[in-house]
Amino acid sequence: ATVEGDTVGEALPEGSNGVTSPAVVLRTLIAKGNFTHLGNASTARLHAGEQIAVARDGVVFIGESYIAGNDSAGVLRYDPARNRLNRISAVVGQALAATNAGAVYQSRTQYVNVTTLVGDHPEDHAMWSTTRLLGSTRTSGSADGLGSTATFTDINGLAVTRDGNTIWIADSNRIRMAVLRSGPRELPDSWFVSTIAGGSTGTADGVGTAAQFSTDLRIAVTEDNVAYVADIGNARIRRVDLDGNVTTLSGPNGPTVVQAYVDGAPRTARFKDMTAIATDSANYLYVTEASVSGLVPVGARVRRITPAGYATTIVSTPAGANIADGIGAQGALRQPTSLAVAPNGDLWMIDDGSLRTLSRVISSPTP
Repeated sequence: ATVEGDTVGEALPEGSNGVTSPAVVLRTLIAKGNFTHLGNASTARLHAGEQIAVARDGVVFIGESYIAGNDSAGVLRYDPARNRLNRISAVVGQALAATNAGAVYQSRTQYVNVTTLVGDHPEDHAMWSTTRLLGSTRTSGSADGLGSTATFTDINGLAVTRDGNTIWIADSNRIRMAVLRSGPRELPDSWFVSTIAGGSTGTADGVGTAAQFSTDLRIAVTEDNVAYVADIGNARIRRVDLDGNVTTLSGPNGPTVVQAYVDGAPRTARFKDMTAIATDSANYLYVTEASVSGLVPVGARVRRITPAGYATTIVSTPAGANIADGIGAQGALRQPTSLAVAPNGDLWMIDDGSLRTLSRVISSPTP
């Protein structure tokens, strides 16, 4: 793949009118199985994979949910260089974020854990330590403050800056930020939590508490510390800066919520059933969408949004399709639940429990 930053922020419009681009390749690295199997990726299996994060050096972290009989639930680590899958934590969570290969952040409903490498052998479970970093295991709320005293309501999105000094948090209908002030980063009171925007349910753009969000959010952060939010309940992409200015980047910016798959200009684009958001080094955004009817997947997409808010389709899979690897329309999604961008520009995702990659070929400029 070619990183979009190599084209100075300009890239081929990958797909039109909801059609899969011919210039993409879908691959399955670790398939879904009846049980989680660790070890070499050729025989490894995931059983309940849901979340994903990719560190700066390309190491992949996977969050697996607890299902009866799945002894490997928690956080798994896949090293592409060694092609091996291992377990680093037994703690189950809702969202993952990572900036380096030695630390991964994981949210529960009301708090955030950090799992840190404390030895020289990352493939050894005993070399990792999980501690609570932000929030309380018992108290729900929206209080700002030091990591040990801040409270949260329902964390469903995490993103961490490249330097690891800022954690963006989607907490119910609020966008919040934890900043490393001083001291060891694994200690709660080295961090200070503040609310940047939101706090009420609705669609309004604005500054600080005047802005409104739905209560179902996913979040990504760019290298210049600007957050982008997949506002799932409002079916639009929102931009949030450090001053709490909230604007709608792509999708309708009025009170009417329209769930649909429409590519095009910022106010023309429409989104439906978003499940994840990620950003690359050139500030292009990617979202996954997965529709379900009666617990059965009925269509999935990966969409790309330019820094100016134009949306195009990279992959579109119709109802009834099963996971398939291949180039262009030969490849198929089923139910993508999470998404991350690797250092080389490839997209990594959990799709119906399997670990997969989406590589792109970029050749000509557009807005």
